[in-house]
Amino acid sequence: MYRGPASQDSPRAATDGHGGAFVVWRDYRNQTPEFSNPDLFIQRVTPLGTIAPGWPIEGIGVCTDSHIQGEYFLTHDGMGGVIVT
Repeated sequence: MYRGPASQDSPRAATDGHGGAFVVWRDYRNQTPEFSNPDLFIQRVTPLGTIAPGWPIEGIGVCTDSHIQGEYFLTHDGMGGVIVT
């Protein structure tokens, strides 16, 4: 999980079907006084725990909407990807 200057919490993981995993977390990096809701970011890691090739170290925004991102879940899609709800 990315360790940026802001807080991150509530990581959840799902297999990628190849020995690695997808990890989704709440991230407060875009928080401002007007925007106090965390965003959801995702990262893919290899079986060795390193960031998967092609994935940015800071993760990818899954939901960066200004509304509250409440409960979230993820599951392997059976084709090497992941579904986040």
